[in-house]
Amino acid sequence: MTSEKQASNPLEAFVLLAKGAKGAAAVELIKQVTEAPGVYVFGELLDMPGITELSTGDHAQYFHLLQLFAFGTYSDYLEKKDSLPFLSPAMAKKLRHLTIVSLATKNKVGYIKSDN
Repeated sequence: MTSEKQASNPLEAFVLLAKGAKGAAAVELIKQVTEAPGVYVFGELLDMPGITELSTGDHAQYFHLLQLFAFGTYSDYLEKKDSLPFLSPAMAKKLRHLTIVSLATKNKVGYIKSDN
């Protein structure tokens, strides 16, 4: 039953891990969650104390990367890539997908249903 619940909400496992993660462990968690398939919502992680502690100090770039995945676009990444960690291919693909969704929502892109 627990595995069914995690399968329906893949973010939940990362939120549980984030409760005890600090420093390098929080950085690794950010790397994993931004690459994880099926996780497209990150705001809940940004509220975790161990994650917010990263906002200043040596690991701030990873906190800002998570903020980018939560609220930004791929263009934002390109503008700030010198101050952010390198994106793995999986991260870049996910950020592009999030950008498409964001742009579609902002521009109210719909679809036309075909009768065929």
